[in-house]
Amino acid sequence: MDSALICNSGEIQIGTIHGMTNMVLIAIICVIICYCVERAFSPKHDPLDIHTSILNAHALYMLELEKWKFESE
Repeated sequence: MDSALICNSGEIQIGTIHGMTNMVLIAIICVIICYCVERAFSPKHDPLDIHTSILNAHALYMLELEKWKFESE
């Protein structure tokens, strides 16, 4: 059933410099727009004072550390 579906909504040029530069520019513009939107909605966040090499950035900033207790603090 899926082999009968045809999509004609866009065209991607693979193997040309023009197509590659367009995709890179679109990616850069998306990153800049997301950065600006994030800065506009949350302009001031204090950096976390946690030093770890185990967690990636997403996991580190998704932690809710306010409820944690360490050695009966």
